[in-house]
Amino acid sequence: MTVDGADGMAVDGAAGGRPGRWSAALDRAADNEKARRRWAARGRRRVLVAVTAACMALTVGGLALGPPVGMAVFVAAGLPMCYLASQVNLATRLVTERSEAGLDEREISQRRRAGTVSHRVTTVVLLVLWFVGMALWAQGGAVPIEAAVPVLGALVFLHASFPAAYLAWTLPDDPLDDDEA
Repeated sequence: MTVDGADGMAVDGAAGGRPGRWSAALDRAADNEKARRRWAARGRRRVLVAVTAACMALTVGGLALGPPVGMAVFVAAGLPMCYLASQVNLATRLVTERSEAGLDEREISQRRRAGTVSHRVTTVVLLVLWFVGMALWAQGGAVPIEAAVPVLGALVFLHASFPAAYLAWTLPDDPLDDDEA
């Protein structure tokens, strides 16, 4: 494994920025003109993020229903959510997925900003959950164990998808070349 001296990130093999198959596949996907045209407009990306968030909420909410209905809702909402989340990543040209070695300075700045905002949002969500748990405990109550799976699911989805969703929401319209318009 080769390490990029700038940020210590692995850039070879499966972690990829250089020759690995995974890196090449991400680069090809990021340069997909059809996806670029489809998600060039900020408004379309915002609708995509909103629909993806709704599917995530249904997926997590389904878990709260408990088995077997909860699992059916989880699968029914989770499968489209996975597809939509991949489209959110494509809408951002996979900036949050590719290694920094394959990004230009503007994309590196966008990626770092998205990571920073995502970290702050996740921290606030975790603090709120902690305060709610402490308030329940202080009143002699208990946090129901049935809440653990949906809450953990929501936290995983938030952690994994927020950076790309933030970029998709905030990036300006992607200008198409004159011959493409």
